[in-house]
Amino acid sequence: MSTPSFLEAAFGKSLQVTFPPVAVRLLNALLEPDPPFSVISEYLGMDPVLSGRILHIANSPAAGTGIKAASVDQAARILGLNELLKLAVSLGLQKRLQPLAPRDPEALYADWRLTVWSAIAAQVLADRLCPTFRRQAYLAAMLKDLPLFLAFCGQDLPPFLATDKMALLPSPAQTAAERDLWGKDHAELAHDIALSWAFPADLAEALRTHHQQAESLPPLNQCLIFATHWAEVLHNLHPDPAEMVAFELTLTTLLGSSAEEMAELRALCAGRFNAMLEQLGIPRSSARFRLHEHPLASIRDMHFLAQAAGNSRSPAGIAAALREHLRAFWGLSTWDAYLRLPGDAAGTLFRCRAGVLAPETRPSAAKTGAPPDWKTFPLSSTSADVGFLALPERDASAAETLPLFAHMLGMQIKNRAASPQRPAPPVPLTDLPLCLARVDASGIIQDASPALLSLAGLTALPPQTSLEALLRSRLGLPPCTLERLRGQTGRNRGFLVFLPQARQPGTPMYIALARNADGSSCLVLGETEPPEETRSTLQPSYQEALLAAIDERVCLIKDSGVIFWDFSGDASLAGKNIFTVSRPDS
Repeated sequence: MSTPSFLEAAFGKSLQVTFPPVAVRLLNALLEPDPPFSVISEYLGMDPVLSGRILHIANSPAAGTGIKAASVDQAARILGLNELLKLAVSLGLQKRLQPLAPRDPEALYADWRLTVWSAIAAQVLADRLCPTFRRQAYLAAMLKDLPLFLAFCGQDLPPFLATDKMALLPSPAQTAAERDLWGKDHAELAHDIALSWAFPADLAEALRTHHQQAESLPPLNQCLIFATHWAEVLHNLHPDPAEMVAFELTLTTLLGSSAEEMAELRALCAGRFNAMLEQLGIPRSSARFRLHEHPLASIRDMHFLAQAAGNSRSPAGIAAALREHLRAFWGLSTWDAYLRLPGDAAGTLFRCRAGVLAPETRPSAAKTGAPPDWKTFPLSSTSADVGFLALPERDASAAETLPLFAHMLGMQIKNRAASPQRPAPPVPLTDLPLCLARVDASGIIQDASPALLSLAGLTALPPQTSLEALLRSRLGLPPCTLERLRGQTGRNRGFLVFLPQARQPGTPMYIALARNADGSSCLVLGETEPPEETRSTLQPSYQEALLAAIDERVCLIKDSGVIFWDFSGDASLAGKNIFTVSRPDS
C-alpha cells in the first residue's frame, strides 16, 4: 500500500490544497449513517471557502425553501447531508483544483462532465442496488480519477496527460504508462488515497476495481463500475450509439427494470447532472452533443437512419438517401444539404424543392449558406462539421429529433470516409465453408465452393455447367424463382427459397446474386451468418452479396408489427405487417 509520504511525493502540494485536513474530516463525518449536525457545522466553520459557498447556495432561489439561512448550521440543515457531501467533494475537486491545472479549460471541462455524470449515476444506481451506500457511491465516483486530476497540477505533465483529448477514458496503453510512472495505475492510487484518509475499506476497494468486470463483486463496486461505463459511453468525445444502446439494455436487465422505468432513471440522472454542472459553473457541452438528454429509443432510431443515409461514399448517394429519409420520417420535401466529405475542400450543395432534388452544384465559399429565414443543423463529427442540413424555420421547429439525426449523420459520414476501401485478394472458394459460386458473363460457373457442391450432391463441378442448370436441375428451383433472381437490381437483396432437390430438402436458405461491372457475378446461398473473419476475406462484391443474402432486409417496425421504413429503399413494404410479408418463397 502506498504511504501518505509516497502520495505527497507523487502529487506535491496539490493534494493538500485540493483536500486540506478539515475537508477530509468533513467527508469522513458525512459518510457516517447519521452524523450530528453539530459536528458537521464545526467542520464547516473551519473552512471559510466551503462555508461561504454553502450559505450562498442555501439562500439562492434554486434551493426553493424560501428560508434565509443566517448561519452555516442553518444552511447545512436546509441543504441536507446529501447536498453537503456533493458540495464538499465537488468544491475540492473542481473549484480548488482547476486554478492549479494548466490544462486547456475545454479539455478539462470534458473530463469534469465525465466525472459528474458518473457520480450522479452511481448514487442513482445505489438507490436501487445498495441504498445504505448511496453517499459512499457518490463520493467514490467523484474520487476515482483523483490521481489524474492531481497530476494535471504538476509542472511537467506525463505524456499520456499532455493531450487535448479526454484523459479519464481507460486504455491499456495509459494504464501501462501510469504504472511505469507511479508504480501503480490511477485506480490503485485512488484506493491508497482513500485508505490514507481513513475512509471505509469497502469504499477504497470500490475505487480499486472501478475499471474491472462487475460480475461477483459487491453492489457498491458494481454501482461504481456501471456508472463509470455509463459516463464513458454517453460523454465520450466519439460516442458510439450502438454501444450506448447495448449498455443501457444491459443496465435495464441488471436493475430488473422496464424500458419505461429505465427512461425515467435516465431522465433523473440528466436533470441532476445539469443542475450540478450549473452549481459548479461547468459549461454544458454543445446541444447536439448532449446525448444524455435524448430518449434511448430516439438515439437508436436516429443511429440506424444515419447509418443508412451515410453509408454511401458519394455526396450524391447521401443526398438521395436524405431525400427519402426526410420525406418518410418528417414529411419534409424542401431543404438544402451542403456536404463536405474529407478531402473535398469545396464541398457539394444539394437543393430539394417539393421533393425534387436539383442537380448538385459546387458553390463558392460565399454561397454555401442557407436562406436567411431557414434553420441550419450542422452535420457534426465531434472534431469538425462535414456540412449542414437547412430547413425552413416552420419545418425545423416541428422536427424535434432532426438535430440528433444531423449529428449522427455527420459522425457516420466521417467514420465511413475514414474507413479505407481495401479490396481483399481473391480467396479460393475451397477455403470457405459457404455456398458460393463465381459465374462468368455468359452464365457459366467458373468455380464453386465444396459446400455448394455438397448441397447439390456433386463431388466435382462438370465442365461448362451453367448457373441456371445447377439451380434448376440439381437444386430444384422453380422458373419463377429463377426469373426473380435474374431480375435482381439495386442492392442485390437476397430472399428466402426452399431447395426441394437439395441433399437436405426443406431447409429454407437465403439466395442472392451480385453482379460485377464486367458482367460476371457471384452466387451466395446461406443459412446462417458466417463469422467476421470469414467475411473480411471476401472481395467487396462477394462480401456485399453475402451480407445481402444473409441480412435480406432491415426494417423499422412499430410495436404492432407494421413496417414504417425499409432500408433497402423499397417503399412498397410501408404500412404492411412484418408477420404477413416475411414468408419464404415456395
